[in-house]
Amino acid sequence: KLLANQEEDEIRQLATLLIEKQLRKLEIKLSYFTEMEHGIMKVREQLERSRQKLFSERAQIIASRLGLSASSSRVLPSSFPMNRMPPALLSSMLRPPMTMAAQRPSVPRPVMTLAPLTANTAVPPEASGVSMQPSASEKPSASVGTN
Repeated sequence: KLLANQEEDEIRQLATLLIEKQLRKLEIKLSYFTEMEHGIMKVREQLERSRQKLFSERAQIIASRLGLSASSSRVLPSSFPMNRMPPALLSSMLRPPMTMAAQRPSVPRPVMTLAPLTANTAVPPEASGVSMQPSASEKPSASVGTN
């Protein structure tokens, strides 16, 4: 009876020790996640500041191209974060004015002139995209034509 009680106490102690170790592991993981979340929040804030700076620079560039003063150009209101703005206002602010689309330089593309093909003109296989390799039945064997 005494040995059985000692074994039960030892089992309880081991179970308690195991639970404490698991709890400590979970606390370490939780502190790691909290630390990661803090780092992500810092990066997110920095990214948002950079984004706001880019938007204001973009507004200044657009205003200078259109001949407007930077103060009269559309600047994001600081009272509204980007994800809280009304969608109509946000889309009108993010979309460049229609005059900007006309100012984009066109990309020159090479003009390809094709000579008219006649019936006896041979098209190289590279141009047509068709492989001209002989099939297995058309391949000459090594013994044919050799003496």
